[in-house]
Amino acid sequence: MMAVMTVQPPLPLVPVAGAVPIGAAAALVQDEAGGRVFLYGVLSFAWDRGDEAGRRFAAVQLVRIGAAQVGQVAAGFGVDPDTVRRWGKAVSSAGAGGLVPAKPGPKGPSRLTDALAADIRTRREAGATLAVIAAATGVSTDTVRRALAMTVDHEPAGRGHAPTRAVSGPPAAAAGAHDATAGAHGESALPVLPEPVDRSRERAAARWGLLEAAGLADRVRVDFGILRSFDYYTGLIVEAYAPGLGLPLGGGGRYDDVLAAFGAPMPAAGFALSLERILIALAAQGVTIPVEGLDAVVGGEDLQVARTAAALRGAGWTVRMTGARDDAGLRAEAGAAGAAWRVLAGEGVARAADGRTLVLDPVPAPPAGGDAR
Repeated sequence: MMAVMTVQPPLPLVPVAGAVPIGAAAALVQDEAGGRVFLYGVLSFAWDRGDEAGRRFAAVQLVRIGAAQVGQVAAGFGVDPDTVRRWGKAVSSAGAGGLVPAKPGPKGPSRLTDALAADIRTRREAGATLAVIAAATGVSTDTVRRALAMTVDHEPAGRGHAPTRAVSGPPAAAAGAHDATAGAHGESALPVLPEPVDRSRERAAARWGLLEAAGLADRVRVDFGILRSFDYYTGLIVEAYAPGLGLPLGGGGRYDDVLAAFGAPMPAAGFALSLERILIALAAQGVTIPVEGLDAVVGGEDLQVARTAAALRGAGWTVRMTGARDDAGLRAEAGAAGAAWRVLAGEGVARAADGRTLVLDPVPAPPAGGDAR
């Protein structure tokens, strides 16, 4: 039944408790698994625990797409606005790879030279412990372990010559490992990211979860056979139905390419409702919508009803034409619609609920408050 019209509260921005709002459109969730950013309730960015580059990239994108201001993003991610701006410049200059944190460690030349590594190996071969060797050579035990894991080239060590780390396995495998981890200048190369995974099904499931949270899931049906009469739809399409009518009350969907034809390319979605079909559905359910200030309802033969309604309207009456054919039907229509008078076309009088009548020849102005004149 559609007798009662209610205002549906807006769907929540994120179906997770404890989310941090970022502006009016976004929400941030961070936990042991990593982090997620929702835009208008749709999961839009996600990163695993320890993926600092992914976290920074999400912050940059929120600013770039206009979902939030720099200050709002900085507050949500727990950094200052200058940090967010610096991340944005890094993406502009080096792409997402520019957000990868630098490896910690000493920035100067290594103290582990060929001569020192040879001295460490000699002491170890003589039976000295790692701690004794570290104390004698002035380095840490970790440096001693690195020296013992290295091999020495047979070429004479020149200035700046550094020992090489031993690589287990056959030469071909070692060369392959080196090629896989070193770039053109001997630096560690970032791995090539795979193609993004299609998450349309996950997003659809998330939207269905929002419908369930709002208590609307029992009113929605998924139908992959729906076809609209326009060919510009590019994604999800919807239709609305009501009991008592076999035709949709309205419909719409996603049409991302339409606005490009008018010089403003951008995603878009919309819908339209048929007021005529809504009224037909209400009538089929026995629902009458009260009209504020309705003076009279008119019934009878179709042509006479139209003429009588036109004459009353010409005199300033607010009237509704009905399908009632007799006075009993008109009385019910007037009571349901809140009309003060009922008029059976052709009789030339208007009747009030208390039995009073008003002559309509000529048609007078509508009586105030339903009183006869």
